[in-house]
This record gives sequence, structure tokens and C-alpha cells, in this order.
Amino acid sequence: VLFISIPVGLLVANIVFVHSIIDSEADREVGKMTFARLLGGKRGQLAGLLGVFLISYGSIILGVAMNKLSVFYLAVLLTLPMAAALFYLVWQILYRPEKQFFPKRWYGPMGDFKKYQQAQMDWFMLRWLLARNLLTLFCLIIIVVVFVE
Repeated sequence: VLFISIPVGLLVANIVFVHSIIDSEADREVGKMTFARLLGGKRGQLAGLLGVFLISYGSIILGVAMNKLSVFYLAVLLTLPMAAALFYLVWQILYRPEKQFFPKRWYGPMGDFKKYQQAQMDWFMLRWLLARNLLTLFCLIIIVVVFVE
């Protein structure tokens, strides 16, 4: 249970963490302290995000390597492209915020993205929804493995 609960918990917290990275400059201006701000600047925030992913996937790999989880749990590695895309999109918002991105089909459901664009919140929603979809797919894979094995 520990090998599964750690990554799921971290990926749940990651949704809020990504939000706090995006808002870290505004939070700094008003004196709000978040985990992203505690990590310092952009490099620390990206290191924290990378740590979330390394621990999440590493926990599953370790569980399989220690024979605590079946090899089928490695199917969560199918979500690695989503994690990599989220990391890249967060890097972009920190270093090149002017660059626009559009959702790809494999990012998962993005709601009515045209409405987000009209409201000029697509830059935020793309990252937030990708973090949510990463967690959702990760958990769905775990659920399927639990019922299949």
C-alpha cells in the first residue's frame, strides 16, 4: 500500500503545487507563503516538481523491484509523457511565459478550451488540467491493475 499511496498522494498534492508555481510571483508580492515559494526561485521550484515525479514513479519501480508490487504496476510508466509535458509546460511558464501552447489529444480532457482562451486563462488551465489528468490516468491504471491481477 505504501508504494502506491506515496505516488498517488504526491500527484494529488502536485495539482496544488503546479498552481502555486504558476502563482509564485503574485504570492511573493502579497507575502503569501506556499511550498513553491519555500523552494526559492525558479530552479528550486522545478527541482521540487522533478522530485515529485521521481519519487512518484520511483516508488512504483521500487515496489516492483522489491516484489511488493506485481510487474503490471509498471503500466503507470505510460503516464511518463504526461509528466514530461507538464514539467516542460511549467518550465515554459517560468522562463518563456509569452509562448503559447495548445492541448494535445494525449493530454486528456481539457474541457471547453476555447472558452479558456476567450477568458485568457488558457495558459493556466492547460497546466492545471494536465496535472489533474496525469493523476487521473495514473490512478485509473492502478485501479485496472488491482482488478486484473
